Amino acid sequence: MDYEQLGHVLESIHPGVTIADGSGVFRFVSNSYLSGRSVKGSDIIGKFAGSEEMMKMFSPCVTQMVFESHKRVTTVQKGVDNDETFVTGIPVFKDGELEMIISYSSWEITGFDDLRERYEEAMNDDLNSPLVIAALFDWVRIINQIYEKQQSITAEDLDRLRVLVHTVVFDVLGLCDEKAAEADDLVTPLVEMLLDVRAEAKAAKNWAASDRIRDRLNEIGIRVKDRKDGCDWEIE
Repeated sequence: MDYEQLGHVLESIHPGVTIADGSGVFRFVSNSYLSGRSVKGSDIIGKFAGSEEMMKMFSPCVTQMVFESHKRVTTVQKGVDNDETFVTGIPVFKDGELEMIISYSSWEITGFDDLRERYEEAMNDDLNSPLVIAALFDWVRIINQIYEKQQSITAEDLDRLRVLVHTVVFDVLGLCDEKAAEADDLVTPLVEMLLDVRAEAKAAKNWAASDRIRDRLNEIGIRVKDRKDGCDWEIE
């Protein structure tokens, strides 16, 4: 197997590629991964992913996680320079045996403000906006695979992913959640209708029905505040 040739082909498709053989030993590290980092290819190539040295360099080491589980893994990996990156590791099998592990990195997430700044710069430059869209599609693919249990991710990393996607989609790109907007349009008239029914119950001195409506609204996060001449409500 010519790992270097394969690695260069993969690097042309996706940056930050590493390849380990079936025994978990790194055989290729892309130049794009090494760029800007205080580590050389010789520090990684030829080293076992589960070695103490590699486990200190990568926390956690996605390649090692794939080697142990023989399953696809996506998580946040911290590198030697404390840079945090979403990394996906993929096991490749031949005749039922693990032949190699291909890992690739996505966007670094070390600095939240820095990430947002890079996105804003990309969106202000039409030449760079495809990078933002490409990253979003990558994240959507990862989220779908996690939902379908094709990939694993920690609860903490999943929360980070949710925050990043929400920030980029709604705060940076300014897109609108149409379903949520439609739901908001329905909430007000529905709540007002229920409060009208509650007012009728109170007028009829049906205190049990009145309290039941108030309590059920409270259970779903809608707080009702009674006044002398009516009531106010808010979503908590």
